[in-house]
Amino acid sequence: MYDHIDTATRLSTRAADPGIGRRTLSQARRAIAGTALAAPALLFALGSAPVLAQSDTSGNSGNAASQSTSGSTSSDATTGSDATAAKSTTSAAADDLIAKGKYLVTAADCMPCHTGQGAEPFSGGLMLDTPFGGISSPNITPDNETGIGTWSEKEFYRALHNGIGKDGEYLYPAMPYTSFTKITEDDVKAIYAYLQSLQPVNNPRKPNTMTFPFNVRDGLAAWNLLYFTPGTFQPDPSLSDQINRGAYLVEGPGHCGECHTPRNVAGAMENSEFLAGGKLLGQPYSAPNISGSLQDGIGDWSTQEIVDYLHTGADKKKGTVFGPMADVVTHSLSKLTDDDIEAIAVYLKQTKAESGDETKVADTTTKAGSEVYLNNCAQCHQSTGLGISGSVPPLAGNDAVAQAGPQNAITAVLGGLPGQGSYIQMPAFGGQFDDQQIADVVNFVRTNWGNEGSADATPSMVASLRNQVTPTGVASEAARSFGCPAVSESGSQDAITAPAKAILDGFQGVTDAEMSNRVGELVRLVKSANPGSQDADIADTLVAAYCPVVAADGDLTISEKKARIDTFLTEVNSELDRSTMPSGSRVLLQVPVSPEVADQVNSAARAAKEQPGEYLGKLIEDQVKAPAAQ
Repeated sequence: MYDHIDTATRLSTRAADPGIGRRTLSQARRAIAGTALAAPALLFALGSAPVLAQSDTSGNSGNAASQSTSGSTSSDATTGSDATAAKSTTSAAADDLIAKGKYLVTAADCMPCHTGQGAEPFSGGLMLDTPFGGISSPNITPDNETGIGTWSEKEFYRALHNGIGKDGEYLYPAMPYTSFTKITEDDVKAIYAYLQSLQPVNNPRKPNTMTFPFNVRDGLAAWNLLYFTPGTFQPDPSLSDQINRGAYLVEGPGHCGECHTPRNVAGAMENSEFLAGGKLLGQPYSAPNISGSLQDGIGDWSTQEIVDYLHTGADKKKGTVFGPMADVVTHSLSKLTDDDIEAIAVYLKQTKAESGDETKVADTTTKAGSEVYLNNCAQCHQSTGLGISGSVPPLAGNDAVAQAGPQNAITAVLGGLPGQGSYIQMPAFGGQFDDQQIADVVNFVRTNWGNEGSADATPSMVASLRNQVTPTGVASEAARSFGCPAVSESGSQDAITAPAKAILDGFQGVTDAEMSNRVGELVRLVKSANPGSQDADIADTLVAAYCPVVAADGDLTISEKKARIDTFLTEVNSELDRSTMPSGSRVLLQVPVSPEVADQVNSAARAAKEQPGEYLGKLIEDQVKAPAAQ
């Protein structure tokens, strides 16, 4: 009945996180649904349970007592220095609690869900789309009128533990209290203390748009009775401290199962298939199986591979995280301690092996898919699917490609992927391929090189996802709906002070044939006006300028407009890369050839004991240099 909304659609704006860099625009639309190996929020449970961490139950009060008796020989002295010491200790304890809460909230990734576009961090206003209507995220700053300033600590705990609001109303499971119920009381206190320490922001909550009967909150009483059992996490004494730590993070505050577990018709998790993978309702992504299954899950991953994947978003053998999961890594997982990440990895590997209900579909489009792949993808990912070590992730053996449904792979082809770790950005092909070609190449990749995915991508599936996927680099909600980012009179975006009118005028009437040269001119214009500016800001500026031109073209469909922006962004990034390449750098050329020619190149490269790309590069250089020598 209710999807896990808080991780379904997110916005992370510059106001909320000014340090995102290149991803500020390219990942502004957040669809944080665990599409790789972890949940969107992982809380650091310091001292949350005896088996998880050794906690001094006396806190700092014991230190205060020792201070109050150590330097005093009379009752008069106690009223002076000892009182000061006690006050200082109390203040330090409060500071420690707030610091702990800040880490918890940061690790939980609370800000993106509770920050509407253009709003102050944590002030709410993000409309979360669901199959049952829209839910507006609340303001969780300590504003007395519109936030949680008047909430008591007990009321806050009740919301997380029981799903009951301040006034006794039932909360929608958009806020995953079904998992948060396991968070310990001490950890909730720390979260509460940090949120209450924030600057209050007056931002009235937007009304929900839930349809009948889902807009009747009292109906949730029956849902809770059937599908919700409150209770704090209890460590298993038969397991190690490390595994219990991981279990707490995954099952409770991390709420991994909310995305990675199948749901029944009422929208409740099927706990008998915990972590077996799930489809996110209303979203173009599937969360893969992250149970300990050797066949369908991550049981065959090493602990270090899982750690690397979660902490950096990439592993040299397993590839990179997909779309939304990249944001989870950026804002949450990358900031967890090494011990926490390892605890999660160890726990996941030992979980009960679960299998989803996926039925394998044979690939009947191998020839068509292989042609698309060889002509467009093999230059980077290689004909073997092994990629280029440290630069291009492998597709062979990449569970993010083969696991669950084809939605993740389709969205990657449609919208591209941002760079992750040492891996380069993947360009979007939504404007270059039609629906049939994308379905063909996805089925080819998911069923070749030993990948055990199912060839179940269809043209109709691709078509339905086109309107949900925005090319990487243009993913602000405004641009997605073509209420494009504004270009001010003096400049555009945050860090650029380029002549905005000249940029806007530069795009009027430009044809596809002229686009490459025009982009080069405009990149040079912005760079000259802003020495030392970041490539991300330049790309943001040019997208903001070009988007209104595309939006105003009444002859284009929504998909065609997105394809135009997609092509434009590819040109911008290519020009930026070329303009910053050091002397001696090599450039990637993409040239479509027939499968027969590709086979000949591969054969010749093997005979020369070289990689196909290296062989072709030398061949091209020789041919280009030959006329000059004559």
